Amino acid sequence: MTLILDGIPLNDAHLPEGATVGHAVDLAKGRLAGTGKLILAILCDGAEVDAARLRGVMASDYSFFKRVEMVSGSPYAAVTEALQQARAAFGDSFATIKQVTAWLSAGDIQAAMRGLSECVEAWSDMHEAVVQGGALAGVDFDRLVIGGRHVLDWLGELSKRLRDIRDAIQSRDHVSLGDVLKYEMDETLQGWEVMLDGFIRHVEKMGAGTAERAFAGT
Repeated sequence: MTLILDGIPLNDAHLPEGATVGHAVDLAKGRLAGTGKLILAILCDGAEVDAARLRGVMASDYSFFKRVEMVSGSPYAAVTEALQQARAAFGDSFATIKQVTAWLSAGDIQAAMRGLSECVEAWSDMHEAVVQGGALAGVDFDRLVIGGRHVLDWLGELSKRLRDIRDAIQSRDHVSLGDVLKYEMDETLQGWEVMLDGFIRHVEKMGAGTAERAFAGT
């Protein structure tokens, strides 16, 4: 079997008997120590391991596969890309939510629910991208302030708005739902637009600082 990190074969002689893919990944992580890079993808026999399969594959005997390949990279670049993709979908929701409020006013509940479902998915994805991406990049959520507010406050506000929307849908209170979307959510989205752009810039600066330190150490 062949163990590869970024296109270069790894010496697996020090892996324990019955080593798992998880052991192989730990070996690769050891090679990356001090580089500022993380394992971003794992491929077994040419197939990338997705989140649904990850736990099972990591526990599997790595010799079961002919080739285990790991791809590393800057966590900041990966996080920034994910944030920008989620940011684009978030921006698209502005136009959709206006249409949703119009459908609600016209009594077209079915169309409104379809559009709202798309918006809620985009907002939830954005919330998740900030939380998970920030954790991966090592963002200090307790201290980071954007637009005069702590990021944790921004996250909490969006979570509350999503709960308000859920409660209005469950109670079939379409009048309250329209008010939340037209007044409260509109203000929240405008603030989050500022927060997101600031958060992305912060992660980019963190990545640039790490690259400068790595260059200075060479």
